[in-house]
Parts: sequence; structure tokens; C-alpha cells
Amino acid sequence: MSRLLKAIPRVLSIAIAGFFFMMSFDETVFSVGFLMHNIPTAIIITIIAIWWKNSLKSSIAFLVLGLTTIFFFNTYRHMQAVLIVTMPFAVVSLLHLLNYYFLERKRSL
Repeated sequence: MSRLLKAIPRVLSIAIAGFFFMMSFDETVFSVGFLMHNIPTAIIITIIAIWWKNSLKSSIAFLVLGLTTIFFFNTYRHMQAVLIVTMPFAVVSLLHLLNYYFLERKRSL
């Protein structure tokens, strides 16, 4: 159970990065627009790489990233956009927080 609780938020965060990368292919591959569309993917991968072992910091980073997407992508205008773009960050943040609360916090006590 502990391995599953540890793996699910990490796999979902990689899936979110893959989703944003896939959505960037609406631009020509060798253009500036393609690079601009991959900035969110680079940020997500950076968060994953830096805080892979620390679930509390990952939880805070994904929560901030989710709140940022509300205003950066204007998802507050449509409920479908909130569910597709913002909610995955909130779910991953919650799962990282549960991982910290149930697994990592007990190790430090």
C-alpha cells in the first residue's frame, strides 16, 4: 500500500506533463510557438525532478502551479477548463500531501 501511495502522484504528475506536451503539437514543431507551448511542460518536469523525494514540497509546488493555471490560462471562465487543466494539479497536490502525512511524516517522528 505504501508503494502505491508513493507511486500514484508521481505517475499522475508525469501524465500531466505528457498531456501538456501533447497539446503543444498544435504548433509547428520547429517554431518559437512550439517552444512557448512547452514552457508549462518544462516547469512540471522541473518540479518533478527537484522534489521527487520530498512530498510536502511537491504538494505545495503543484498547488501553486494549479492556482497559477487558473489565472494564466483563464480557466476560471469555464468549468470544463477548470476540470481539464486545473483539477489534475489539485489532485496530484492532494495525493502528495497524503503521501507526506501517512508515510514521510511517520518516518521523521
